[in-house]
Amino acid sequence: MKRADIGLDKRAFNFVGVEGSLNYYVRPHLYFRPHLEFGNITDRQLREYLSWPTVTKVGLAVGADF
Repeated sequence: MKRADIGLDKRAFNFVGVEGSLNYYVRPHLYFRPHLEFGNITDRQLREYLSWPTVTKVGLAVGADF
């Protein structure tokens, strides 16, 4: 569970997030994994406290299987 303290104590359905990734093998044991994360604060009152109520992250991981 992710938690952030922005100064407002309110219980509700406040956050929606989606993330995904896909392994692309370039050799039998070596892969690249592009990934994408998207998060959004849904509550209007909480959004007023934040400079960026929507967050998008994109990344690339390189890995090896042993």
